[in-house]
Amino acid sequence: LRVAKGDHVLLAGELKYPLTINLGTDDREHKGVSAQNAPQADWMLTINDIGVADLRQWCDAFGWKGLRGVRTGQLGGIVIASSRDNGNAIDLNTRLMISNVRMVRAEKKTDSTPLKFAHEIHGTVTNLTLLRLHSWIMTASVDDRSVGALRLSGALDLRTPTRDPRMEGSLTLTGLPGGVCNPLLALWSDARIDRALFNGTVGLKVRRDLLSWEINLRGDQISLQLPEMHQPTAPLDLVVAQSGSFDRTTRVLRLDKGI
Repeated sequence: LRVAKGDHVLLAGELKYPLTINLGTDDREHKGVSAQNAPQADWMLTINDIGVADLRQWCDAFGWKGLRGVRTGQLGGIVIASSRDNGNAIDLNTRLMISNVRMVRAEKKTDSTPLKFAHEIHGTVTNLTLLRLHSWIMTASVDDRSVGALRLSGALDLRTPTRDPRMEGSLTLTGLPGGVCNPLLALWSDARIDRALFNGTVGLKVRRDLLSWEINLRGDQISLQLPEMHQPTAPLDLVVAQSGSFDRTTRVLRLDKGI
């Protein structure tokens, strides 16, 4: 597989070794597989700095309009798939870099901070029905300085993903400038963050029907640029400290702490 635009190769896929996938999984429960990853990369896909304009064309061709609000951005990285246990397990390892993202409605004055998102994902699909997400780490950086990290792990039945999820994750912010949130804020609002600094943590767990969370976030000197105002709002500090749980079966919400 090779997709090129002129002399620039956008996508390059290569089958390095025979890849085996067992498709006979319709009438059986999850079959146990070994915990050890495959020793080699059977198939590799290389993504070479694809611009958002090219991605938008492909998405539009398949009817997905999610990138129409994105003006600039680049995607690069690799995706590796390997099979083991007679094709009953497929190991997936991914490294992606998303950089220079800007929304169509973003303003140059308040949205000039360069932001990069580095993704590293390791998981296994068992019998084409069970996804075990060993780790998904997304790191946000500004000028090569880490300002935030998102970590996810768990397991999900792909046949009924909402029936019995077992997932947990955490978000850590370490001096995240508020301006880097403006490209996402532009999706649903004309307001912009003129200046702010965010620190703190968010923890989340999902066990069957029980969702629990713990939030400790602080925003310092938050000032907004609103469409109807010529000057930014006066800076304010924000503190959020909350923990609780929600049972989807009983519909019971419990708050243990709230500030």
